[in-house]
Amino acid sequence: MIATSIAPSERLGIQSAAIASWLEHGFRVRSVNSQSEIDAIETVFAGVEFVAPPRTAEAYVGKPLVFVSDVLGALKPGEAPVFGVVNSDIYLPPREGLGAWLAHECADAMVIGQRLEVEEFGAESGTPDRFGFDCFFFGDAMVRDVSVEKFMMGRSNWDFWLPLEAINRGLTLKRLDPPFIQHVPHEVHSAPDILVFGNYLADYLAQMMRRKAGSDKDAAAEAAAFAKRHHRLLEGAARAEKETDEDERFRLLAELASFYDSLAGMASKTIRDSAVPLDWRTGAGA
Repeated sequence: MIATSIAPSERLGIQSAAIASWLEHGFRVRSVNSQSEIDAIETVFAGVEFVAPPRTAEAYVGKPLVFVSDVLGALKPGEAPVFGVVNSDIYLPPREGLGAWLAHECADAMVIGQRLEVEEFGAESGTPDRFGFDCFFFGDAMVRDVSVEKFMMGRSNWDFWLPLEAINRGLTLKRLDPPFIQHVPHEVHSAPDILVFGNYLADYLAQMMRRKAGSDKDAAAEAAAFAKRHHRLLEGAARAEKETDEDERFRLLAELASFYDSLAGMASKTIRDSAVPLDWRTGAGA
């Protein structure tokens, strides 16, 4: 079963074609959307099960985006041999036995995938995107005792949180290599709340560092230094709100943004380096 959150007002044709590829592989598909969105698009996506979440992010971002933890919460242990969370515009090329192969590979593991940028679905080749992640497959372990976090579909850094959470739960990471999934590029608009999601990632990484440090004094000191630096930068950003000198205001905010950019890069590299390469060419359908 694959869970997603369909974007209700853009690229409906692309999303429909992408989700059709999942259904052709034999996956059930469940989309988590606000009730108003479900009412608007339910008839457009045949074969998709729609579920309304217990909350949305409208109070945070002005639109009813859904939290990734609620997407995980829409999946129930034991109802499928393998689960996935996949962006709704990601195409899974034909590959015989893909679902069964993923179910086998996801025993005590999470399989993650980075995308190929293609001109159209089904292309023979494309350009790899080596930064973010767009598909995540796993077993029951990720849908039990789901932690409530503020990361949300349609905003930054959720694709780092999910595999990092898998590592925290003791799962092995595996990475589809070479990239298998496909995506048709589109214009990307930078969200005005990008610093907010950088803050969420920094807080999560600080918690992760403290947990990992345990009784190791050096690691604990490193975690404390990280948290202290983040706090200092947040204080600078708060001063920037009252700063009358535009150059100084820009400097303070840019310093925080640069810190968050470096964290995202570090998270991406940590996930890639932690993941065992998984060659789908010698697995599914081989």
